[in-house]
Amino acid sequence: MPDRSLIERVAAFSTRHPKGVVGGTLLLALGAAALLPRLQIRGEIDDLLPTRPGPVAELGAFRRLFGGEQELVVLLQGPRPPEVEATARWLGETFERAPWVRRVDAGLSPAALLGLWERAAFALVPEHAFPAVRERLTTGLRAQVKRLRRLLLSPLSANTTALRADPLGLAELLLGEEGRRRGAPAGAYASPDGRALLLFVHPRGATSDATFLRQLDAELTAIAARRPHPEVSLSFTGGYRYAWFLSALVRRDLQVSSVAATLGAVLLILLFFRSARLLPAAAVVSGLAVLGTLAVATLTLGRLNPLTLAFAAICLGLGVDPLLHVVARSRQFAGLPPPARFAQTVGAVAPALLASNLTTILTFASFAGSSFRGLRHIGLLSACGLLLSLLLTLVVFPALAVLLPPGSGPARPTALDRVMTWLPAALSRRRRVVLVTALAVVLGAAWIGRGASVRGDLAHLAPAELPPAETDRRIAAAFEQSPHRLVVLLRGRDETRLLEATDRLAVRTAELVRAGRVAQVRSLSSWLPAPSTQARRLAALRDLDPPALSRRLHAALTAEGLAPEAFAPFLARLADPRTFARADLPPALAPLLARHLARDGDEIVSATLVHPRPGSDELALARELSAFAADPAVQVTVTGTAPATEQVAALERRDLLLVGGLALLAVLLAVGFLLRRAWPAVAVLLSLGAAVALYAAALVLLELPVDLYTLFVVPVLIGYGVDNNLYLARRTLEAGLTESLATSSRAVLVTTLTSAAGFGALGLCRLPGLRALGLSAVVGLLLSLLGAFVLLPTLLGLGGEKPRP
Repeated sequence: MPDRSLIERVAAFSTRHPKGVVGGTLLLALGAAALLPRLQIRGEIDDLLPTRPGPVAELGAFRRLFGGEQELVVLLQGPRPPEVEATARWLGETFERAPWVRRVDAGLSPAALLGLWERAAFALVPEHAFPAVRERLTTGLRAQVKRLRRLLLSPLSANTTALRADPLGLAELLLGEEGRRRGAPAGAYASPDGRALLLFVHPRGATSDATFLRQLDAELTAIAARRPHPEVSLSFTGGYRYAWFLSALVRRDLQVSSVAATLGAVLLILLFFRSARLLPAAAVVSGLAVLGTLAVATLTLGRLNPLTLAFAAICLGLGVDPLLHVVARSRQFAGLPPPARFAQTVGAVAPALLASNLTTILTFASFAGSSFRGLRHIGLLSACGLLLSLLLTLVVFPALAVLLPPGSGPARPTALDRVMTWLPAALSRRRRVVLVTALAVVLGAAWIGRGASVRGDLAHLAPAELPPAETDRRIAAAFEQSPHRLVVLLRGRDETRLLEATDRLAVRTAELVRAGRVAQVRSLSSWLPAPSTQARRLAALRDLDPPALSRRLHAALTAEGLAPEAFAPFLARLADPRTFARADLPPALAPLLARHLARDGDEIVSATLVHPRPGSDELALARELSAFAADPAVQVTVTGTAPATEQVAALERRDLLLVGGLALLAVLLAVGFLLRRAWPAVAVLLSLGAAVALYAAALVLLELPVDLYTLFVVPVLIGYGVDNNLYLARRTLEAGLTESLATSSRAVLVTTLTSAAGFGALGLCRLPGLRALGLSAVVGLLLSLLGAFVLLPTLLGLGGEKPRP
């Protein structure tokens, strides 16, 4: 650490050449400002998720491989199915003509299902459906033919081409719920009542392209205004809509919190220092620190996300602290001319400032070990911003103070000064009462704080009132699905073995459906079973003598007065059932297969979607599916909201211990280096420990769980909380307890309140996580201030600290 004489010489140089120092700093600021247009403000919550292997990473892989990220989902809802279907056809044609659309998936048309049936036929029969198929081909054959005749003669008859291709209605039976749902009358992805339809649009732009997102929002607004049936509502979700609304929210929150933090700091400076001349210097130092940090963010990260935007409020709140300490201490040298006054002030205050501020900076830097990318980023930016604020205060502020003398606050003692002069004597007289009361309160807080819980819920990362989130809830309600699902990913290099493993998983999940634990399963096995699975199914069918079944159907058709020649292709397939390959499937099925089968590098991945029954134990089901023995050459992973939430909570607990431990280590080093005396160091640590215990109790009483956002506050409380204690303890060793509180209380109080204002400004954000971060940080800072003003002086007085000779 630089010694006092070196720092004082640097400050003296700055005061002798103020214009050169300020001019050079402004030139650097212009260079930093030139980088800002390259900085992206994005709303992607993926930056907040952990990067470690596990369910969260697998959930991201699922979205990346199967279209969840680069997809626009349109929900159409209306009172009557015909208007909904007509609007869906118009909307599909509109999107198809749009130059910014790459592909539209409007559903599976009846022609596509018919083509699938013509190629796949009986090889699609799953094992659990074979008894029903056998019944239709044998004992129920005549009843099915009579039903066919009624359908053909009905004036409301379905597509006669489909009836000729599948006279016994086996396709609907074999494909089950998947076939009925996706084979809706209009061929769309329809709800059971037909009053809700889905379209999946794949735009050409990227979700990270802010310009494209803005243009897309305007296009969707114009399209919705032109819809032919106004009673049919259009709402949108998917990766594009979340990126658009979250990025706009992040930008708005950044502006609001920065302005609020600035206004809070201004009002507090005016209230406690009563010097408007201090504001320009504070504005220059804080503004340059934020600008420099944004430049660092541009060069290192390239973007801000919903968590890193908080750094600006943190820098504006905490970054002004060193400057206020310098101004408050300059009263001691008020008789000197400005150059000598501020050079000596910086030299006198620098050791305490360096120790206390570097402790806070190191606690922010300790987030480098976090499992969460968002925490690593905000730790980096906050540490950078505070370091820049400290350097600007020690080097540039003396030059500003010569050019724009900031004043030093009231010349006469204020009420605060009188209170802080009276406080040591009052605490000394009631030392035993204070200590016993503090011990009781801290023990009670520690007991209450045991109930603090770690929450890994991913839903709180984005506001529930976002339009795409509301659309997701409406989709779940319209399609009678749980909003949560499990995704089983199978990975392998051999497609045949992968398909075989997928088929075995389909058999297992079908058992779970029959057991009532799973509501619905969507599997690749419904559309592309493995060759061995197809051969096994056809072998079961051949036991029924397919040629004989074909002849019996021919006779039954004749007996009902139907021409067997119209059903010749079906009769031929029944007499000689065959397997099929992926190349035999209709091209129209490609979008559906892409939702279940993808390539990731040199691996092939299949996705099976499992919707648990409401109220079921999703984690137990996920663990059971994870234990599914697919194949030694096939890797099985299960992801979804429940397992991802469990992993996030576990990693938050790990980060709490790791980052909190690193912050505590930084505190111990700073305390030992700066104080170098046993009892003052113990007093500082006890005061800090009491603040942490009270903070844990406050989280419980305010019902604030430890999550990704409030986790950030814990090491901040440790790092920043020790600053006030260190500064007061250091001044006590230099000038005695009474003089320490009398001369430093205003700076300690204002710096804490400006920091609280910076965090409190986050309470105006619309992101719920940032609001919780702001509230919990304000509570923690005020508790640390209480410990510094009440408990620390009592403990220091107990040790009988005297001024240094």
